[in-house]
Amino acid sequence: MSDVLDEYGMLETMRQPELDAFKARGVPPLALAEPDALCRDTVVFLEGGRFEFKRWADDVSGATGAVIILVRSGLDYAMDLVAWTPGTDRLASWLGYAGMLGEGHAASARIAEGLKVHRSPLTWLQSSRRGVVIVDPRRAAPILRNVGPIEAEDHAHARELRATLAEPPIRIILPAGSVAA
Repeated sequence: MSDVLDEYGMLETMRQPELDAFKARGVPPLALAEPDALCRDTVVFLEGGRFEFKRWADDVSGATGAVIILVRSGLDYAMDLVAWTPGTDRLASWLGYAGMLGEGHAASARIAEGLKVHRSPLTWLQSSRRGVVIVDPRRAAPILRNVGPIEAEDHAHARELRATLAEPPIRIILPAGSVAA
C-alpha cells in the first residue's frame, strides 16, 4: 500500500536519547532498525483501536508522542502503521488492517514449538522482534488459530490470551413467527 509507505516516509526518526533509552531497557540495536526502523510522531488515539496522525486530525485534543512501527504482511508488503506509547503500552492501528506486530512472520518456520505472543512491544523488541504482539484481537485470532500452538509469557498471560482469542459466539436468528419445538 503506497499510502502506508508514503506516510512512513514522513515520520521522524528516533532521537539518540530515545534509542539510548531502549538500549538501556535491553533492546538490541538492530531490533530498533530492522527490518524497518522505528519512528516517532504525534498521534491522536481514536475509538476502536485506531489512531490518526496529528497533522491530519480534525480534533487534536489528546495528541501525544508515540513510537510508530511499520507492519508488513506475510507477503512482505507494507500493510499498516501501529502507534505505541511505551509509558502506557497503548497500541493502535492507523488503517485498521494490522492484527499483530510481527504479523508477517506469524506463519514462518520456527525452531520453538509455539509462536511467542508478547504482552508488549517492549518485550517483542527485547527478543529482536521474534514472535508477535496483538494489536487487534479480532484480526489476530484467525491467524493465531492457524499457526499452531502459541506461547504465552506466563500463566496469567495464557488466561488473558484465552479470553481475548476466544471465538465470538455465532449469532443465530430465527424467522419471525417461529415456534419452539
